[in-house]
Amino acid sequence: MAETDILGDMRRRIALTLLLFAGAGATDEGPKFDSLKEAQATVLQDRAKILQRLEEERLLVPEAFLAAEEKRHEARRAWRDDRYDEARAAYRKAWKLYPLSLGRAQQEYTALTALREKRPPDPRLSGFREKRAVHSALEWLARHQDSLGRWDCAGFMKHDPKDDRCDGAGNKAYDVGVTALVVLAFLEAGFTDRDNHYALEVYKGLQWLRTQQDEQGMFGGGKPSAWVYYIYNHTAATLALAKACSLTKDERFKPSLQRALDYILRARAPNKGWRYAPDDVEADTSATTWCYRALVAGQEVGIELELDAAAAGSRAWLESMTLTDGRIGYMEPGRINRYQEEKRRFAEDRSRAMTAAGTVLRLLLDGKKHDKKLVQKSLDRCLERPPTWNPDDGSIDMYYWYYGTLACLVDKKRARKWKKPLHQALLKNQHAPGSGARAGSWDPVGVWGAEGGRVYATAILALALLHAG
Repeated sequence: MAETDILGDMRRRIALTLLLFAGAGATDEGPKFDSLKEAQATVLQDRAKILQRLEEERLLVPEAFLAAEEKRHEARRAWRDDRYDEARAAYRKAWKLYPLSLGRAQQEYTALTALREKRPPDPRLSGFREKRAVHSALEWLARHQDSLGRWDCAGFMKHDPKDDRCDGAGNKAYDVGVTALVVLAFLEAGFTDRDNHYALEVYKGLQWLRTQQDEQGMFGGGKPSAWVYYIYNHTAATLALAKACSLTKDERFKPSLQRALDYILRARAPNKGWRYAPDDVEADTSATTWCYRALVAGQEVGIELELDAAAAGSRAWLESMTLTDGRIGYMEPGRINRYQEEKRRFAEDRSRAMTAAGTVLRLLLDGKKHDKKLVQKSLDRCLERPPTWNPDDGSIDMYYWYYGTLACLVDKKRARKWKKPLHQALLKNQHAPGSGARAGSWDPVGVWGAEGGRVYATAILALALLHAG
């Protein structure tokens, strides 16, 4: 059976809703606020009430809500640029649009849940062990999604039975990035008529992610003291939107994707790659790889971007971090990041995380013209440290295993050598069916487990299995 665009089918099912919405509220622009502060406070109060109602009624975030979000962002941009009349007008439109969300959400949810009636048999029941492991992970993730579409790093266990709660909480500051990784896992698993298991979860996740974008285009922003969260939240969400655009051909995602990509271009360090914050003057290999991946993904779905300067800066940074034996560093040539005291039990010599990520970056930058000898050296350095599940010796680095899998895809021989230990590590240590609330998940016992928790571990390892094939 030929592949079909299940999310596209979902889009067609709610087309009438969107057409009805398109002409709604065009003439009555709401109250004339006395001040912009009053307008902002009123609109934010209404927004919070609508979100609370959507969550209480277990509905998804509808397009009407996102249209109101766009007007709110428009108001913020106009206010910042001293275009006060335009800001007031945009706030009035947002005030008018937010209340439409409840009715639209019910319509969209009803259309989407109709797909559930046509769900095929559980895909875990057939196929290779690796496929069953992926679908077991996706089932665990689906069970732990909040009603509005988020995956809650710190509080996901609220979805478990009271007498069988999962452990492995992460940091709530990473909710945007981890939700994006989960959405990417569902999207990478593919959608066909016989395997459209997760259309609702994906759509809800994408809609929630879009509510987390600010007026500058940034996903998951935070206080300047927490900029470390910014780059991973933002780039993962951007990649998820780009993947959704690629699969669904849904034009509604593109404006949000365009703003996210423009923000990445603005945030680059001068003549280098990227680090955590938009005003950083330094770069690091991890952030640079995520950012450049997002830019290339956007370009591949038709977003027009000028990448010459970004490519030149990223290439210069990568070369400065690469040793002649193929090892690639984080902010020092050949060395990875174990600067935090609590991370030092995960010794540097146990991981080649930056070598793997940097190799992915090199392949994106150079394409078929990449230096094959240098890439093979880097892959061989990774194969010297294959995936090994040993919680006692600090060898577990799920981030590394994910990027190692992506890097090895360029070389079939080395990909086979990488795949065997990856499967051994993951398939033996996934919680098996029948093991209660943890079934399908992996314990977050790796170097970054405390940040993303069990949701992160399960999403990124499912992605590694999907890419390894």
